[in-house]
Amino acid sequence: MGQSMMVLPTEPFSTSRMHVLQYVDVAVCATNASDDGYKKHINYMVQVNEVGKGHWVVPRRYTQFRMLWRSVQTIAHASKVKPAPANAAHVGQRTNLADFDFPKKTLKVLFVGTNSMAASVIQARVGRFHTYLSALVRFLLDFQWGEDRRHQNAITSRDATKLCWLVANFLGVPKAFRTSNTDYLHSHPL
Repeated sequence: MGQSMMVLPTEPFSTSRMHVLQYVDVAVCATNASDDGYKKHINYMVQVNEVGKGHWVVPRRYTQFRMLWRSVQTIAHASKVKPAPANAAHVGQRTNLADFDFPKKTLKVLFVGTNSMAASVIQARVGRFHTYLSALVRFLLDFQWGEDRRHQNAITSRDATKLCWLVANFLGVPKAFRTSNTDYLHSHPL
């Protein structure tokens, strides 16, 4: 089975959106069940808090978290940056992200197996998703963009740019981020 990876945009990554993570804090803190046609599923609510502006909430399904995890795994495993004393901490973070114990898919057939909508499964996933997103954001915040400090990194600037784009896209960062004078509507405060 082939795993799909998120498709990156063809145009260059905007430098104004590159450092988006300096101004946000993320939390996976709630869920809701959704009935999309014939199949029920769980939406995990990701609350993104922008410093001094408020927050927005992005619903994400298990498969979207899994796609993000697989994309990050692919980038981390493909990294050509060699471990050295100067980048040991960042390499450790990269290894933890690449080897993260992502929650397994659940399967229930008739009365055998675990239902993905079981409270214990949902609670465990919320915790793991929050831990993963927090670690990913921390990894990117610790990335050194300055030319004189790049030897401290565990990935290249190009890979860091890809990861920033993936995370910003996953978090639903608005196009007017940090440029709008208006605060966000708290339509789904958590």
